Amino acid sequence: MLIEAIPNVSEGRRHAAVEAMAHAFTRGADAWLLDTHEDPSLHRSVVTAALEPDALIEASCALLDEAMKLIDLAHHHGVHPRIGALDVLPFVPLDDVSRDDVIELARDAASELAHRFELPVFLYGGAATSARPHALHELRRGGLTALQNRMDEGELVPDFGKKSLHETAGATAVGVRDFLISYNVALETEDVRVAHAIARSVRESSGGLPAVQALGMALPHKNLVQVSMNLTNFSKTSLQEAYEAVRTEATSKQIEIDHSEIVGLIPSEAAFEGMSSKLRLERAPGILEERLKQVGAI
Repeated sequence: MLIEAIPNVSEGRRHAAVEAMAHAFTRGADAWLLDTHEDPSLHRSVVTAALEPDALIEASCALLDEAMKLIDLAHHHGVHPRIGALDVLPFVPLDDVSRDDVIELARDAASELAHRFELPVFLYGGAATSARPHALHELRRGGLTALQNRMDEGELVPDFGKKSLHETAGATAVGVRDFLISYNVALETEDVRVAHAIARSVRESSGGLPAVQALGMALPHKNLVQVSMNLTNFSKTSLQEAYEAVRTEATSKQIEIDHSEIVGLIPSEAAFEGMSSKLRLERAPGILEERLKQVGAI
Protein backbone atom coordinates (compact mmCIF):
# COMPACT_ATOMS: atom_id res chain seq x y z
CA MET A 1 0.00 0.00 0.00
CA LEU A 2 1.40 3.38 -1.00
CA ILE A 3 0.62 7.04 -0.53
CA GLU A 4 2.09 9.76 -2.72
CA ALA A 5 3.34 12.82 -0.83
CA ILE A 6 4.26 16.10 -2.50
CA PRO A 7 5.62 18.51 0.12
CA ASN A 8 6.44 22.07 -0.99
CA VAL A 9 9.26 23.74 0.95
CA SER A 10 10.22 27.41 0.91
CA GLU A 11 13.73 26.93 -0.42
CA GLY A 12 14.77 26.83 -4.06
CA ARG A 13 18.24 28.36 -4.20
CA ARG A 14 20.41 26.07 -2.08
CA HIS A 15 20.58 22.64 -3.66
CA ALA A 16 22.23 21.06 -0.63
CA ALA A 17 19.44 22.30 1.64
CA VAL A 18 16.72 20.96 -0.65
CA GLU A 19 18.55 17.65 -0.91
CA ALA A 20 18.84 17.43 2.88
CA MET A 21 15.10 17.98 3.34
CA ALA A 22 14.19 15.48 0.63
CA HIS A 23 16.42 12.82 2.18
CA ALA A 24 15.13 13.53 5.68
CA PHE A 25 11.61 12.89 4.41
CA THR A 26 12.51 9.61 2.73
CA ARG A 27 15.26 8.17 4.92
CA GLY A 28 13.02 5.43 6.34
CA ALA A 29 12.82 1.93 4.90
CA ASP A 30 9.20 2.45 3.84
CA ALA A 31 9.72 5.73 1.98
CA TRP A 32 11.05 6.40 -1.53
CA LEU A 33 12.21 9.67 -3.07
CA LEU A 34 10.76 9.99 -6.58
CA ASP A 35 11.57 13.53 -7.72
CA THR A 36 12.69 16.99 -6.64
CA HIS A 37 12.02 20.22 -8.49
CA GLU A 38 13.90 23.37 -7.43
CA ASP A 39 12.87 26.85 -8.56
CA PRO A 40 15.20 29.75 -7.67
CA SER A 41 12.82 32.47 -8.88
CA LEU A 42 9.92 31.21 -6.80
CA HIS A 43 12.41 30.25 -4.04
CA ARG A 44 10.50 27.04 -3.63
CA SER A 45 10.99 23.33 -4.19
CA VAL A 46 8.58 20.47 -4.67
CA VAL A 47 9.51 17.00 -3.44
CA THR A 48 7.64 13.93 -4.66
CA ALA A 49 7.79 10.75 -2.60
CA ALA A 50 6.00 7.47 -2.02
CA LEU A 51 5.33 6.32 1.53
CA GLU A 52 3.91 3.26 3.21
CA PRO A 53 1.09 4.36 5.55
CA ASP A 54 3.10 3.44 8.67
CA ALA A 55 5.91 5.78 7.60
CA LEU A 56 3.79 8.88 6.96
CA ILE A 57 3.75 10.55 10.37
CA GLU A 58 7.43 10.14 11.26
CA ALA A 59 8.51 11.09 7.73
CA SER A 60 6.45 14.27 7.98
CA CYS A 61 8.02 15.15 11.33
CA ALA A 62 11.53 14.46 10.02
CA LEU A 63 10.87 16.77 7.07
CA LEU A 64 9.59 19.65 9.18
CA ASP A 65 12.44 19.21 11.65
CA GLU A 66 14.97 19.56 8.82
CA ALA A 67 13.08 22.45 7.22
CA MET A 68 13.11 24.37 10.50
CA LYS A 69 16.88 23.93 10.75
CA LEU A 70 17.48 25.22 7.23
CA ILE A 71 14.81 27.86 6.53
CA ASP A 72 14.12 31.18 8.25
CA LEU A 73 11.05 32.87 6.79
CA ALA A 74 12.12 36.18 8.31
CA HIS A 75 14.83 36.27 5.64
CA HIS A 76 12.97 34.55 2.82
CA HIS A 77 12.09 36.32 -0.41
CA GLY A 78 10.30 34.61 -3.30
CA VAL A 79 7.46 35.41 -5.66
CA HIS A 80 5.35 32.37 -4.80
CA PRO A 81 2.81 32.93 -1.98
CA ARG A 82 3.63 30.88 1.11
CA ILE A 83 2.71 30.42 4.75
CA GLY A 84 5.53 28.24 6.04
CA ALA A 85 8.98 26.72 5.76
CA LEU A 86 7.14 23.47 5.10
CA ASP A 87 4.48 25.37 3.23
CA VAL A 88 2.11 22.64 2.15
CA LEU A 89 2.06 18.87 2.65
CA PRO A 90 -0.47 17.12 0.40
CA PHE A 91 -1.09 13.38 0.28
CA VAL A 92 -2.61 11.39 -2.59
CA PRO A 93 -3.94 7.82 -2.16
CA LEU A 94 -2.25 5.22 -4.36
CA ASP A 95 -2.77 1.48 -4.82
CA ASP A 96 -5.49 0.10 -2.57
CA VAL A 97 -5.17 2.68 0.21
CA SER A 98 -8.59 4.19 0.86
CA ARG A 99 -9.10 7.94 0.81
CA ASP A 100 -10.63 7.77 4.29
CA ASP A 101 -7.52 6.06 5.66
CA VAL A 102 -5.28 8.72 4.11
CA ILE A 103 -7.45 11.49 5.57
CA GLU A 104 -7.13 9.95 9.03
CA LEU A 105 -3.36 9.64 8.66
CA ALA A 106 -3.04 13.21 7.36
CA ARG A 107 -4.97 14.55 10.34
CA ASP A 108 -2.84 12.52 12.74
CA ALA A 109 0.31 13.86 11.05
CA ALA A 110 -0.99 17.44 11.27
CA SER A 111 -1.71 17.01 14.97
CA GLU A 112 1.75 15.58 15.63
CA LEU A 113 3.49 18.35 13.66
CA ALA A 114 1.65 21.02 15.64
CA HIS A 115 2.36 19.35 18.98
CA ARG A 116 6.00 18.47 18.38
CA PHE A 117 7.09 21.70 16.68
CA GLU A 118 4.75 24.26 18.27
CA LEU A 119 3.34 25.89 15.14
CA PRO A 120 -0.16 26.30 13.69
CA VAL A 121 -1.26 23.60 11.25
CA PHE A 122 -4.24 23.99 8.94
CA LEU A 123 -6.09 21.18 7.18
CA TYR A 124 -7.23 21.72 3.61
CA GLY A 125 -8.74 19.80 0.70
CA GLY A 126 -9.98 16.34 1.54
CA ALA A 127 -8.42 16.49 5.00
CA ALA A 128 -10.38 19.62 6.03
CA THR A 129 -13.29 19.33 8.43
CA SER A 130 -16.77 20.74 7.85
CA ALA A 131 -16.20 23.08 10.79
CA ARG A 132 -13.10 24.60 9.17
CA PRO A 133 -13.20 24.10 5.40
CA HIS A 134 -9.94 25.90 4.69
CA ALA A 135 -8.96 26.56 1.08
CA LEU A 136 -5.24 26.73 0.38
CA HIS A 137 -5.39 29.93 -1.66
CA GLU A 138 -7.35 31.61 1.13
CA LEU A 139 -4.74 30.65 3.72
CA ARG A 140 -2.04 32.24 1.56
CA ARG A 141 -3.99 35.39 0.78
CA GLY A 142 -2.07 38.45 1.97
CA GLY A 143 0.99 36.54 3.12
CA LEU A 144 2.30 35.83 6.58
CA THR A 145 1.39 39.16 8.17
CA ALA A 146 -2.19 38.87 6.97
CA LEU A 147 -2.38 35.27 8.18
CA GLN A 148 -1.34 36.29 11.69
CA ASN A 149 -3.80 39.18 11.70
CA ARG A 150 -6.62 36.90 10.59
CA MET A 151 -5.78 34.44 13.36
CA ASP A 152 -5.68 37.28 15.89
CA GLU A 153 -9.11 38.43 14.73
CA GLY A 154 -10.56 34.92 14.85
CA GLU A 155 -11.25 34.80 11.11
CA LEU A 156 -8.91 31.80 10.76
CA VAL A 157 -8.42 29.16 13.43
CA PRO A 158 -5.73 26.50 13.02
CA ASP A 159 -6.97 22.94 13.16
CA PHE A 160 -4.04 22.10 15.42
CA GLY A 161 -1.47 24.03 17.39
CA LYS A 162 -0.92 27.61 18.44
CA LYS A 163 -2.76 30.63 17.06
CA SER A 164 0.53 32.41 16.45
CA LEU A 165 3.03 31.83 13.68
CA HIS A 166 6.32 30.17 14.48
CA GLU A 167 9.01 32.86 14.40
CA THR A 168 11.06 31.22 11.63
CA ALA A 169 8.84 28.42 10.26
CA GLY A 170 5.44 30.15 10.01
CA ALA A 171 2.61 27.65 9.64
CA THR A 172 1.94 24.50 7.64
CA ALA A 173 -1.04 23.28 5.60
CA VAL A 174 -1.70 19.53 5.42
CA GLY A 175 -4.15 18.14 2.88
CA VAL A 176 -5.47 15.15 0.96
CA ARG A 177 -6.25 15.48 -2.73
CA ASP A 178 -6.50 13.64 -6.01
CA PHE A 179 -3.83 13.73 -8.71
CA LEU A 180 -2.91 17.30 -9.58
CA ILE A 181 -0.56 18.38 -12.36
CA SER A 182 1.50 21.47 -11.66
CA TYR A 183 2.25 23.03 -15.03
CA ASN A 184 4.01 26.30 -15.90
CA VAL A 185 4.20 28.12 -19.24
CA ALA A 186 6.96 30.74 -19.52
CA LEU A 187 6.44 33.76 -21.79
CA GLU A 188 9.00 35.87 -23.65
CA THR A 189 8.30 39.06 -21.77
CA GLU A 190 9.23 40.63 -18.45
CA ASP A 191 5.82 42.29 -18.09
CA VAL A 192 4.13 40.35 -15.30
CA ARG A 193 0.84 42.08 -16.13
CA VAL A 194 0.68 39.94 -19.25
CA ALA A 195 1.00 36.78 -17.14
CA HIS A 196 -1.67 38.04 -14.74
CA ALA A 197 -4.06 38.73 -17.62
CA ILE A 198 -3.54 35.35 -19.25
CA ALA A 199 -3.87 33.53 -15.93
CA ARG A 200 -7.14 35.32 -15.33
CA SER A 201 -8.46 34.29 -18.74
CA VAL A 202 -7.59 30.58 -18.43
CA ARG A 203 -8.49 29.80 -14.82
CA GLU A 204 -11.85 28.28 -14.00
CA SER A 205 -12.76 30.82 -11.32
CA SER A 206 -12.71 33.58 -13.95
CA GLY A 207 -14.75 31.63 -16.49
CA GLY A 208 -11.84 29.88 -18.19
CA LEU A 209 -10.89 26.22 -18.42
CA PRO A 210 -12.54 23.68 -16.11
CA ALA A 211 -10.43 22.33 -13.25
CA VAL A 212 -7.65 24.88 -13.83
CA GLN A 213 -6.18 27.19 -11.21
CA ALA A 214 -3.75 29.82 -12.50
CA LEU A 215 -1.52 32.67 -11.33
CA GLY A 216 0.80 35.01 -13.18
CA MET A 217 4.33 35.26 -11.80
CA ALA A 218 7.62 36.92 -12.63
CA LEU A 219 10.75 34.84 -13.16
CA PRO A 220 13.49 37.36 -12.35
CA HIS A 221 16.25 34.75 -12.64
CA LYS A 222 15.27 34.17 -16.28
CA ASN A 223 13.98 37.63 -17.27
CA LEU A 224 10.64 36.03 -18.17
CA VAL A 225 7.19 35.69 -16.69
CA GLN A 226 5.08 32.56 -16.39
CA VAL A 227 1.52 31.39 -16.13
CA SER A 228 1.60 28.92 -13.26
CA MET A 229 -1.25 26.42 -13.39
CA ASN A 230 -2.64 23.56 -11.35
CA LEU A 231 -4.67 21.10 -13.40
CA THR A 232 -6.84 19.61 -10.68
CA ASN A 233 -8.56 17.17 -13.05
CA PHE A 234 -6.57 16.45 -16.21
CA SER A 235 -9.49 14.50 -17.71
CA LYS A 236 -11.44 17.77 -17.80
CA THR A 237 -8.55 19.92 -19.04
CA SER A 238 -5.48 18.20 -20.45
CA LEU A 239 -1.94 19.51 -20.59
CA GLN A 240 -2.34 20.10 -24.32
CA GLU A 241 -5.54 22.10 -23.81
CA ALA A 242 -3.96 24.20 -21.07
CA TYR A 243 -0.91 24.92 -23.24
CA GLU A 244 -3.03 25.88 -26.26
CA ALA A 245 -5.20 28.20 -24.19
CA VAL A 246 -2.14 30.06 -22.91
CA ARG A 247 -0.57 30.12 -26.37
CA THR A 248 -3.73 31.55 -27.92
CA GLU A 249 -3.93 34.32 -25.33
CA ALA A 250 -0.22 35.08 -25.63
CA THR A 251 -0.38 35.22 -29.42
CA SER A 252 -3.25 37.70 -29.23
CA LYS A 253 -0.88 39.95 -27.24
CA GLN A 254 1.99 39.33 -29.68
CA ILE A 255 3.93 37.38 -27.06
CA GLU A 256 5.78 34.12 -27.77
CA ILE A 257 6.04 31.11 -25.48
CA ASP A 258 9.62 30.48 -24.35
CA HIS A 259 9.09 27.03 -22.82
CA SER A 260 6.88 25.11 -20.44
CA GLU A 261 7.59 22.76 -17.55
CA ILE A 262 5.84 20.09 -15.52
CA VAL A 263 6.64 20.24 -11.82
CA GLY A 264 7.02 16.78 -10.34
CA LEU A 265 5.55 13.65 -11.88
CA ILE A 266 2.42 12.90 -13.89
CA PRO A 267 0.39 9.69 -14.12
CA SER A 268 0.84 7.73 -17.34
CA GLU A 269 -2.70 8.44 -18.52
CA ALA A 270 -1.94 12.17 -18.63
CA ALA A 271 0.99 11.67 -21.03
CA PHE A 272 0.70 11.60 -24.83
CA GLU A 273 2.95 10.99 -27.80
CA GLY A 274 5.21 13.88 -28.73
CA MET A 275 4.29 15.88 -25.63
CA SER A 276 7.82 17.23 -25.08
CA SER A 277 7.88 18.99 -28.46
CA LYS A 278 4.19 19.88 -28.55
CA LEU A 279 4.39 21.54 -25.14
CA ARG A 280 7.93 22.95 -25.60
CA LEU A 281 8.95 21.19 -22.39
CA GLU A 282 12.36 21.99 -20.90
CA ARG A 283 12.74 18.38 -19.83
CA ALA A 284 10.91 15.15 -20.57
CA PRO A 285 8.06 14.52 -18.14
CA GLY A 286 8.54 12.05 -15.32
CA ILE A 287 5.90 9.32 -15.22
CA LEU A 288 4.76 8.31 -11.75
CA GLU A 289 4.28 4.61 -12.42
CA GLU A 290 7.67 4.30 -14.13
CA ARG A 291 9.45 6.09 -11.30
CA LEU A 292 7.81 3.87 -8.67
CA LYS A 293 9.20 0.82 -10.48
CA GLN A 294 12.66 2.37 -10.86
CA VAL A 295 13.05 2.96 -7.11
CA GLY A 296 11.61 -0.44 -6.18
CA ALA A 297 8.49 0.88 -4.49
CA ILE A 298 6.32 -1.46 -6.58
